[in-house]
Amino acid sequence: MRFDKFTVKAQEAIQTAQEIGTSAGHGTLTPLHLLAGLLRDGEGGIVIPILEKAGCNAERIKSMTESELGRLPKVSGGGQMAADQALNQVMVQAKKEADTLKDQYISTEHLLLALLEVESTAKEILSVNAVKRDEVM
Repeated sequence: MRFDKFTVKAQEAIQTAQEIGTSAGHGTLTPLHLLAGLLRDGEGGIVIPILEKAGCNAERIKSMTESELGRLPKVSGGGQMAADQALNQVMVQAKKEADTLKDQYISTEHLLLALLEVESTAKEILSVNAVKRDEVM
Protein backbone atom coordinates (compact mmCIF):
# COMPACT_ATOMS: atom_id res chain seq x y z
CA MET A 1 0.00 0.00 0.00
CA ARG A 2 1.30 3.42 -0.91
CA PHE A 3 2.33 5.58 2.03
CA ASP A 4 1.24 8.73 0.18
CA LYS A 5 -2.37 7.52 0.38
CA PHE A 6 -2.32 8.12 4.16
CA THR A 7 -2.91 11.44 5.90
CA VAL A 8 0.06 12.98 7.70
CA LYS A 9 -1.38 11.92 11.08
CA ALA A 10 -1.88 8.34 9.86
CA GLN A 11 1.69 8.27 8.55
CA GLU A 12 2.91 9.54 11.93
CA ALA A 13 0.93 6.84 13.77
CA ILE A 14 2.41 4.13 11.54
CA GLN A 15 5.91 5.53 12.02
CA THR A 16 5.36 5.66 15.79
CA ALA A 17 4.17 2.05 15.69
CA GLN A 18 7.40 1.06 13.93
CA GLU A 19 9.48 2.98 16.47
CA ILE A 20 7.66 1.30 19.35
CA GLY A 21 8.32 -2.14 17.87
CA THR A 22 11.94 -1.41 17.03
CA SER A 23 12.78 0.05 20.43
CA ALA A 24 11.13 -2.93 22.15
CA GLY A 25 13.08 -5.40 20.01
CA HIS A 26 10.02 -6.97 18.43
CA GLY A 27 10.51 -8.91 15.21
CA THR A 28 7.14 -8.21 13.63
CA LEU A 29 4.88 -5.19 13.47
CA THR A 30 1.36 -6.00 14.65
CA PRO A 31 -2.01 -4.26 15.01
CA LEU A 32 -1.09 -3.82 18.68
CA HIS A 33 1.83 -1.62 17.66
CA LEU A 34 -0.50 0.39 15.42
CA LEU A 35 -2.99 0.85 18.27
CA ALA A 36 -0.15 2.07 20.48
CA GLY A 37 0.92 4.45 17.73
CA LEU A 38 -2.61 5.81 17.42
CA LEU A 39 -2.85 6.28 21.17
CA ARG A 40 0.43 8.22 21.24
CA ASP A 41 -0.96 10.50 18.59
CA GLY A 42 0.17 13.66 20.40
CA GLU A 43 -0.92 17.18 19.57
CA GLY A 44 -3.95 17.49 17.36
CA GLY A 45 -4.66 13.77 17.23
CA ILE A 46 -8.25 12.62 16.96
CA VAL A 47 -8.17 9.03 18.24
CA ILE A 48 -8.15 9.76 21.99
CA PRO A 49 -10.94 12.38 21.69
CA ILE A 50 -12.99 9.89 19.64
CA LEU A 51 -12.54 7.20 22.30
CA GLU A 52 -13.41 9.61 25.10
CA LYS A 53 -16.48 10.92 23.25
CA ALA A 54 -17.56 7.30 22.80
CA GLY A 55 -17.44 6.97 26.59
CA CYS A 56 -14.29 4.84 26.73
CA ASN A 57 -11.39 5.19 29.12
CA ALA A 58 -8.50 6.03 26.80
CA GLU A 59 -5.95 5.79 29.61
CA ARG A 60 -7.08 2.25 30.42
CA ILE A 61 -6.82 1.28 26.74
CA LYS A 62 -3.31 2.78 26.64
CA SER A 63 -2.31 0.89 29.78
CA MET A 64 -3.63 -2.43 28.48
CA THR A 65 -1.92 -1.87 25.12
CA GLU A 66 1.43 -1.11 26.77
CA SER A 67 1.05 -4.18 28.98
CA GLU A 68 0.35 -6.47 26.01
CA LEU A 69 3.27 -4.98 24.06
CA GLY A 70 5.51 -5.94 26.97
CA ARG A 71 4.44 -9.57 26.56
CA LEU A 72 5.45 -9.83 22.89
CA PRO A 73 8.57 -11.86 22.10
CA LYS A 74 11.81 -10.00 21.51
CA VAL A 75 14.40 -10.79 18.86
CA SER A 76 18.09 -10.05 18.90
CA GLY A 77 20.14 -8.63 16.09
CA GLY A 78 17.81 -5.80 15.15
CA GLY A 79 17.10 -5.51 11.47
CA GLN A 80 13.96 -4.50 9.63
CA MET A 81 10.59 -5.30 11.16
CA ALA A 82 8.07 -7.01 8.90
CA ALA A 83 4.33 -6.45 9.19
CA ASP A 84 2.39 -9.52 10.27
CA GLN A 85 -0.65 -10.81 8.37
CA ALA A 86 -3.15 -9.17 10.74
CA LEU A 87 -1.54 -5.74 10.27
CA ASN A 88 -1.70 -6.19 6.49
CA GLN A 89 -5.40 -6.99 6.88
CA VAL A 90 -5.86 -3.85 8.99
CA MET A 91 -4.32 -1.74 6.22
CA VAL A 92 -6.57 -3.32 3.59
CA GLN A 93 -9.61 -2.80 5.83
CA ALA A 94 -8.60 0.84 6.47
CA LYS A 95 -8.52 1.38 2.70
CA LYS A 96 -12.00 -0.13 2.43
CA GLU A 97 -13.21 2.17 5.22
CA ALA A 98 -11.83 5.21 3.39
CA ASP A 99 -13.42 4.06 0.12
CA THR A 100 -16.79 3.45 1.79
CA LEU A 101 -16.72 6.93 3.30
CA LYS A 102 -15.58 8.31 -0.07
CA ASP A 103 -12.39 9.70 1.45
CA GLN A 104 -9.36 10.14 -0.77
CA TYR A 105 -6.83 9.45 1.99
CA ILE A 106 -6.61 6.87 4.77
CA SER A 107 -6.79 8.64 8.13
CA THR A 108 -6.30 7.66 11.75
CA GLU A 109 -10.06 7.26 12.03
CA HIS A 110 -10.01 4.67 9.24
CA LEU A 111 -7.16 2.84 10.96
CA LEU A 112 -9.12 2.79 14.23
CA LEU A 113 -12.22 1.45 12.47
CA ALA A 114 -10.09 -1.23 10.79
CA LEU A 115 -8.62 -2.26 14.16
CA LEU A 116 -12.19 -2.88 15.35
CA GLU A 117 -12.77 -5.28 12.44
CA VAL A 118 -9.61 -7.41 12.10
CA GLU A 119 -9.01 -10.20 14.62
CA SER A 120 -6.03 -9.29 16.79
CA THR A 121 -4.99 -8.45 20.33
CA ALA A 122 -5.71 -4.79 19.50
CA LYS A 123 -9.31 -5.69 18.61
CA GLU A 124 -9.64 -7.63 21.86
CA ILE A 125 -8.41 -4.66 23.90
CA LEU A 126 -10.84 -2.32 22.14
CA SER A 127 -13.67 -4.83 22.58
CA VAL A 128 -12.98 -5.35 26.31
CA ASN A 129 -13.12 -1.57 26.71
CA ALA A 130 -16.49 -1.39 24.92
CA VAL A 131 -15.24 0.50 21.89
CA LYS A 132 -17.99 0.04 19.35
CA ARG A 133 -17.95 0.82 15.66
CA ASP A 134 -21.20 2.81 15.75
CA GLU A 135 -19.87 5.09 18.48
CA VAL A 136 -16.57 5.61 16.66
CA MET A 137 -18.49 6.54 13.51
